Amino acid sequence: MEYVFQLHQHRYFPYELDLAVREVKRLCGCQPVRADGCLMCVSPVRLPTTALRRLTYFAWVEGGGQVTVPDQALLEASANGACEAAEQAKPARLTRQSTRYSTHGLHEYKGKFNPQVVRAIGNLLGLDAGAWVLDPFCGSGTTLLEAYHNGWNALGIDLHPLAVKVANAKLRLLRASRDKLREHALRLEEHLRQLCEQFPDLETNEQVLPSATSLQQLGWPRSVEHIPNAEYLQRWFQPAALAKICYLRSAIRRRRSEASREFAEVVLSDILRDVSLQDPEDLRIRRRKCPAVNPIVFGRFAQQMASRLQPVLNRPEIGSGRTRQKAIVGDARRVPLDTASGWPSRAKFDAVITSPPYATALPYVDMHRLSLCLLGLVDSGALARQDSSLIGARDITPAERRELEARLLRNDAELPAEVMDVLLEIRSRVLQDGGGFRKMDKAALLYRYFADMKACLSGMRRVLRPGSPIALIVGVNRVLVRPTSITIDTPTLLGLVGADLGMNASEATELNTYSRYGLHQANAIRSESLVVLRT
Repeated sequence: MEYVFQLHQHRYFPYELDLAVREVKRLCGCQPVRADGCLMCVSPVRLPTTALRRLTYFAWVEGGGQVTVPDQALLEASANGACEAAEQAKPARLTRQSTRYSTHGLHEYKGKFNPQVVRAIGNLLGLDAGAWVLDPFCGSGTTLLEAYHNGWNALGIDLHPLAVKVANAKLRLLRASRDKLREHALRLEEHLRQLCEQFPDLETNEQVLPSATSLQQLGWPRSVEHIPNAEYLQRWFQPAALAKICYLRSAIRRRRSEASREFAEVVLSDILRDVSLQDPEDLRIRRRKCPAVNPIVFGRFAQQMASRLQPVLNRPEIGSGRTRQKAIVGDARRVPLDTASGWPSRAKFDAVITSPPYATALPYVDMHRLSLCLLGLVDSGALARQDSSLIGARDITPAERRELEARLLRNDAELPAEVMDVLLEIRSRVLQDGGGFRKMDKAALLYRYFADMKACLSGMRRVLRPGSPIALIVGVNRVLVRPTSITIDTPTLLGLVGADLGMNASEATELNTYSRYGLHQANAIRSESLVVLRT
């Protein structure tokens, strides 16, 4: 029987087409060939519908006298409200790949990876319904959410409290009543609209302060006394903005539905940088040059809430309510965690699917410090300590650098010789080249990163079933030192660390990513790799 696997109309990266071919071979047992806008294969038997529905990169599959629409195509179509059309015999092919379907687009958490890759990896690893997946660097929950839609159980671990909050909010929304979510959102939106109609100067002009009477209706200035880290937040918001933020926070916390409350808190978190005195385009802490005295808060919040809720309401019922997914605050260097974490510490997982931090990670705490403080997740005095605790952190003191360099020269972590060669070359070149403190810190930071990742990989191995895979998606880094820059091939080096722990590197696939734009595009990483280690 001839089968046609119809591709979407949007642009595919080479790695996506490669994964598509491999998925067909793995799930369907036949070798497809490329044709015009599709893949084709011949099977001596009828292909099971369950296998066809698991495919990631196709609009539909035609063969055996029927047309099958994969679950992924339905999920992506639902992001634009086109799910019903996608369920037709031959639905319209998508002209743009969606990565914000379901609850994936709830929060603009930086560093998220493509959710389609998670499904494809699970298919290639042979994960069946009910499998247990571990993500020790879960971030805002991409793997956990895909686990729900694929019928896997999953535990996510992350040291960043906001990431864990966002991940769990996404998961809770999947199990919440859509009618109640819609009702609660509309009620809050209507309340804000009526408030602005009654006191129009609250949001009319960003360059004109509201009247004292209008601010008093918001409970200002006493309302600031009821928020955590008030003194710190007052330094980073105009009084009018903070008055509206305090009012919103109070209104959200009165919601009886936990799912609705967490949804609204995450949306509020997502607009904080835009209405603060911090430059939202800069990942580090820098003030705006020309801040508004009365930023639009209620309007932004209502608009964001409506746009974030729609994909949640549109999503098809794809996933199993009988499976378990959860994110917890924890340290991947301490796996297995103790039972106080609320999850079995000795569970034997079937796979790890994760995107670990890069060797010099994004400044996650700096980016989200306002949310961390407003939501009471971190005390403002502990922000620097929280940042330094993250794997891949880029800031150390001179004393810490000296200590790490001493450990590097002794190789206390017993890193493989190939990894040490790279680190020692960087140290030597930096000492010759000189430069600022960030460059001088580089060798010490990289040593700490690979020592930390060795501890993480060792812990993963202890909680996996024998022979189970660890799938890592990670990119390369560069160190700019004369006469030429040094490329830190993190995927290869992590593979060597895994091999040193007794694992087999069974696969290394390059995954090209979209170009980044904006203030930091010159330093953006445009390629990643999928590394699969076998325990």
